[in-house]
Amino acid sequence: MKNYIKLDKKMVKTKKGQLTIFVIIALLIIVSLAVIFYANPLKISETASIRQNPQGFIQDCARKAATPAVDSIVPNGGILNPAEGKYITWNGAKAIWMCYAAEKEQVCTAQHPMLRAEIEKQISDIIKPQIEKCFSQVKNEFQSYEYTENPLNLALEISAGKLYIKIDKKISYVKNSVTTMLQNFNTQIPSPLYDFVIISNDIVNEETKCNCADNNCNADIMALNRDRRDYQTKREVNSFNTKIYTLTELSSKKDFSFAVRNCVRLPY
Repeated sequence: MKNYIKLDKKMVKTKKGQLTIFVIIALLIIVSLAVIFYANPLKISETASIRQNPQGFIQDCARKAATPAVDSIVPNGGILNPAEGKYITWNGAKAIWMCYAAEKEQVCTAQHPMLRAEIEKQISDIIKPQIEKCFSQVKNEFQSYEYTENPLNLALEISAGKLYIKIDKKISYVKNSVTTMLQNFNTQIPSPLYDFVIISNDIVNEETKCNCADNNCNADIMALNRDRRDYQTKREVNSFNTKIYTLTELSSKKDFSFAVRNCVRLPY
């Protein structure tokens, strides 16, 4: 009988030992997962986002890429890296020549008549590699699910108060015997670009309609500020008789600056 009791005690101790080991292993797993999560929570969140909503992930990726791209070109008048001689430095920005006359007493010629299209192409060139990279992440997450994809077609459209990002790329994957096909990843961000382009175009049109014999050869700033209450237009003149127009979106305080050399009378 004593032998049985001893045996039972040994079995209890063994079971307790095994239970302790299991508890330690479980704690180690929990601690390891916690370390991984806190060390790289964004990666885990990103992976979950891709798997749960790949379309939303791409749209969010495009918005995050487009916002700083827009912010980078606005101060210079819509051109990110203007060529040497195509701008003047003003308040830390490279204010592009929007209208330029090489000779004195000469009406200027518009330098960027297709500014809207220029801006759309620049932003597209900036954000396309980033969007492609995000699609590669989607591919990596679904590569074991018979993932297929077509080439990316990207188009941007500057509209009133918005920048539309049109992303066309067909992808498909099979999960739990269900085929999912996605193609439309279009999204948008708020943007003042449309108004900046329209107002700057109005200014250039006024400048080019000027007669150099007139005493006043400027755009009507007062009328612009009266008609465009969400924006403030300011004109300054430097020592070389160059006019610098600065358009400010009042809600965001974003400045859009460009230069005009028109009907110059003074030596330069």
